[in-house]
Amino acid sequence: MPISNGIYYQNQSGGLCRMHAINAFFGTGKISISQFNEYQKEYDTLYKKRFNIIESCEMFDIISSDQKNLVSYILQRLNIYTRYFSINQLKGSQLKREDIKGDFFFIYNESHIYGAIQKNNKWYIVDSMKGVRLTNINSIFNEKNVGFIIPVNECQEFYRNVKCIKSIFPQESRDLNSIKTYLRKLHKNNMILGELEVPISICINILEFQYNRKKNTPAMIEYFKEVKNIIDEYDIFIMKFTDGNYTNINLILQYIPNIIMWLLNR
Repeated sequence: MPISNGIYYQNQSGGLCRMHAINAFFGTGKISISQFNEYQKEYDTLYKKRFNIIESCEMFDIISSDQKNLVSYILQRLNIYTRYFSINQLKGSQLKREDIKGDFFFIYNESHIYGAIQKNNKWYIVDSMKGVRLTNINSIFNEKNVGFIIPVNECQEFYRNVKCIKSIFPQESRDLNSIKTYLRKLHKNNMILGELEVPISICINILEFQYNRKKNTPAMIEYFKEVKNIIDEYDIFIMKFTDGNYTNINLILQYIPNIIMWLLNR
């Protein structure tokens, strides 16, 4: 495969830019076309079951409340956790170099995905369609109509989202009755789960990520029993919720308050 400026990249083949971008991240042919296709089938099966999604990710990416797409799913299967930023979400933001953990992140638009890599204190675009070229990192986040997938530390990302949930519930409101009252208020205002939906879903996704990599040490066995129970409760909820039950307040009150309480106690 080609190397430019000491940087590995793959030339575009068909509609496989997602695979090429992942391999550019690892700096080698980490996954083959057959492996990529298997991951795609896994993703479709899982997300169709969990989120009642009809479409396949074969031709385009599907984003659910856990802010995952096929690329981030595959990276997660390969023990890399990421944070997703939608198109134009970061445009004009004050994201700093120290906010980027590591030397690689992904850039995507409506039809393509590629990477940016730091090497010898310089940043380069790694693009299966255009090759490797020097870039100015300070200008990347001001580009129009692009989004980002950035590798992050999953523990920091977990507590960032827990902090979002805690900001909704002050210390004096962290009890089941107060949580149910808040959820009923959202329901009354036709806001479904409001600002809770994404951080809860991301937290559960991170717990699942950690559970799948767990170490069965005596100190962790009890903790991961709790984690598995929370993951299972959320799975039951989200499969029912996304099956046309978005406004079913009884369903929400049956599952979500206990999940929120568990997260608030972290």
